[in-house]
Amino acid sequence: MTLYCGIDLHSNNSVVAVLDEQDRTVYEKRLANDLETITEKLTATAWLATIAFNANLLSYQ
Repeated sequence: MTLYCGIDLHSNNSVVAVLDEQDRTVYEKRLANDLETITEKLTATAWLATIAFNANLLSYQ
């Protein structure tokens, strides 16, 4: 099974979503902006094909 991950980066947290090939949500959670935490959660999902980030830098100015 191929899975796809999207990460919406905010100033103090990230929303992580993992979808399958039929666009069904496999995992969705708001996590602290901590690389170890996010990596730990995504490592459990071993078959990721693509990870996409969304960070709107204009909102932090």
